[in-house]
Amino acid sequence: MLTNLRSKKITVMGLGRFGGGVGVARWLAEQGARVTVTDTACAAELADSIAKLEGLAITFKLGGHDLADFLPPQCDLWSPTPQLTRPRASTSRPPSRPASPSPRR
Repeated sequence: MLTNLRSKKITVMGLGRFGGGVGVARWLAEQGARVTVTDTACAAELADSIAKLEGLAITFKLGGHDLADFLPPQCDLWSPTPQLTRPRASTSRPPSRPASPSPRR
């Protein structure tokens, strides 16, 4: 678990229009993280959400997802709505790290 987010590179995949991405991006920026928000929607479609983050040190990459924004991963956060089938979304997790803990036998 990350306890100190100051200066950590964190990408939030999916700003959205319902507040979840806005809330997490705001909180991360307030903790001092270097926040990049990506979304497949364009700035015009996300204008209300972007306005709620005005004045915060957040980089917006809109209109698609760029693999470079997820590498190297320090901590990537996906909103609940992005489809995992979007191009290369699953590559933000290093191959050596399992998607979920293996059950103990």
